[in-house]
Amino acid sequence: MSCRDAAMVLGVSPRTVQEWAREGKVIAKKIGHSWLVHRSVVEAA
Repeated sequence: MSCRDAAMVLGVSPRTVQEWAREGKVIAKKIGHSWLVHRSVVEAA
């Protein structure tokens, strides 16, 4: 799921989700210029 989609569900900005991904706070993978967040991150919220 995209950072934008995850951010909408989590109630934070997409930039916050990207920062969490870079810091290893959420399970995510960078594909090109985009971060894809693992669905379990959103389901746990």
